[in-house]
Amino acid sequence: MFRVMWGLVLALLILSTPCHAQKRVALVYGNSRYIAVGELSNPVNDAAAIASLLQIQLHFDVVKAVDADLGQMLQALGDFGNRAKGADIALVFYAGHGIQLNGQNYLLPVTADIRTEIDLRTQTLRLNEIAEVLDASGAKAKLLFIDACRNNPLPMTSRGAEALGLAQQEVSVIGTLFAFATAPGHVAYDGDGVNSPFTAGLLLNLGMPGAEIRQVLASVRTEVYKRTNRRQVPWVNEALLDQVYLVDAAVASAASDDKFAWVEADIAACAQIGPTSVPVLLESYLAHFPQGFCAEAIRSQLGTRPGAVLADSRALTIETPEQARAMTAPGPVYEVSNYWNHNGSVVALSASGANRVFYYERPRALLTRAGARKGTLLFKGERSGNDYIGHAYHFSRYCGPISYPVKGRVSADQMKVVLTGRSPVRGQDCKQTGWQDEELVFSFRAKARRK
Repeated sequence: MFRVMWGLVLALLILSTPCHAQKRVALVYGNSRYIAVGELSNPVNDAAAIASLLQIQLHFDVVKAVDADLGQMLQALGDFGNRAKGADIALVFYAGHGIQLNGQNYLLPVTADIRTEIDLRTQTLRLNEIAEVLDASGAKAKLLFIDACRNNPLPMTSRGAEALGLAQQEVSVIGTLFAFATAPGHVAYDGDGVNSPFTAGLLLNLGMPGAEIRQVLASVRTEVYKRTNRRQVPWVNEALLDQVYLVDAAVASAASDDKFAWVEADIAACAQIGPTSVPVLLESYLAHFPQGFCAEAIRSQLGTRPGAVLADSRALTIETPEQARAMTAPGPVYEVSNYWNHNGSVVALSASGANRVFYYERPRALLTRAGARKGTLLFKGERSGNDYIGHAYHFSRYCGPISYPVKGRVSADQMKVVLTGRSPVRGQDCKQTGWQDEELVFSFRAKARRK
């Protein structure tokens, strides 16, 4: 027993030593004890485990809010936003109830009592608000993890509220990655263990030395796919121009071989504990890992372990991890190749192989007042010969970004790119009301200076 305790203490001492000079800030939400809608077993446990992992192993400054009302959620968001200014990595994790209405995603405080559309708009936190704070932080890498696609807890009289999952959330600014527990419109399961399948996958993989974040999420996808008997596959949308590493391989290898041994054993033990675990197994975990990632949750559940929340059991149409892995392979590094003019704004074109990204370098004043900023996306796709194909983006401060497919060509003299497509038209309530033809024209301005 003394050897186990000493090993844990030694590992924590090693891991608490800063291994880099990066500024890392995280916001962690976990809402379980809902008053007016169904309680969830795991979100508070998920938040506690993720917060511990981020602080102990990944060296984040963590702002945490659990079982929070709307005021507490907003206060934590403001605190995080101020701390994250100019960070190298800004990260937000949310576990709890979430719902979509007219294509917009809302996260529910524990005090939310939603009976009408007005209640939904006034008693919840819009996911777009979190995205805006991430964007405003100016962090080099902005990461958002959402474990909130559980079944709709609202009454069927909530007009327009979708029965399952969250809506697709577009990335609007370069340097951003969104990771959801499951695909848009699908259910994420609360899980049979102390943590949800998505959180368990994150715990097992976020600390992987030398793995780029998209590699990490590919491993998370495979883990969740297995844990849910092929019913759930996490979904990722990103516009990262650089590779992002939470644990650098060189830093990890510089320490002793067993640097992460105790932490990895702790996480693995967390992932294997289920709601029917006998008390002696739970007590054994606490004996080995008294300050472990799941210790707080196990202490609270040791005498009164709730059963798992029953999720929607209908069959889902999902991708296989093999198909999804191509979307989360180690990401390329982009370089600004040149600058272009677009409707009075200066736009940067970044390239990596066939991949192309147009984004605002200096948006014109009218767009700036509407909320566009340097880095706001205009196009993401590929170039093949003189042909372009991909998705263009519309920006809206309240409704958030929305993408639509476009294709086009670069002129023979390489001085103009013209893209065309049909974009959705949205009303004041963000609901789509129709389609309209769009044409994006980029005119060459200047080559980028090489550093």
